[in-house]
Amino acid sequence: MEKQKKSRRSGKKYNRTIALEIQYEGTRYCGWQRQERQSSVQQCLEEAIQKVANEEIVCFASGRTDAGVHARKQLVSFSLESCGARSSAFLTGVNQFLPEDIRVLVAQEVDVDFNAISQTYSKSYRFFLRSQARSEVFFRNYVWNVRDALDRKLMERASQIFIGKHDFSCFQTHKTERNNHVRTLERIDFGDCGDYFYIELQADGFLRHMVRALVGTLVDIGRAKMSILDCMNMIESRDRGFAGQTAPAHGLFLWDIFYHLEVKQNTSSGDTI
Repeated sequence: MEKQKKSRRSGKKYNRTIALEIQYEGTRYCGWQRQERQSSVQQCLEEAIQKVANEEIVCFASGRTDAGVHARKQLVSFSLESCGARSSAFLTGVNQFLPEDIRVLVAQEVDVDFNAISQTYSKSYRFFLRSQARSEVFFRNYVWNVRDALDRKLMERASQIFIGKHDFSCFQTHKTERNNHVRTLERIDFGDCGDYFYIELQADGFLRHMVRALVGTLVDIGRAKMSILDCMNMIESRDRGFAGQTAPAHGLFLWDIFYHLEVKQNTSSGDTI
């Protein structure tokens, strides 16, 4: 007997779940999540999927991105009641109905209980910067042009203070209903990319605006506006006022998603879906 999943909210019984890896350029969107009277990535994707599935669906993403933030790799899942289309239809078919700044990269059928939120155990973000340079029109939506000289070595030294399991309340710019602000920051790496450099952070989860606040703090350290001692104190304070500025959204990319996946095999068609 086929396994089914019942939605707690709608009471619907689902027979299949599809996982997608997508990417998007977030400049003209209010973020991942649906918002009234605004264009979101979630809305565009759900409307495109529904044209292929011919049934109403709701997408769940491994994490929410804010307005102007991009995603090189985002994990999305949705469940189906009756649609029998192959998983490949949710790659080629959905892309036909999406705007050019949102693309489905991978589509596969997974265990019916799979959920992109709960199955994601780690994710990484990259923030792209350039210092002491004139702004260029071609990269204005992807790189933060910092006008001051930055002490990269000092920024790298300071970044190591934040690695590990901490209460990161000092980097949360908006209060949420969640009481648990403890996250494990697995690594912070710096790398060069032509005339630009990036800061990459990987953790088991991030608070709202945590990456941008942390990057902004490192930039303030690189500008000599804050010290390494300040970094130690801000973690202990759990107070946003002790940390540095919030970096702009346009330099930030959701870079990679790490998740548990059980791919379902369709034995009748031989399709790995």
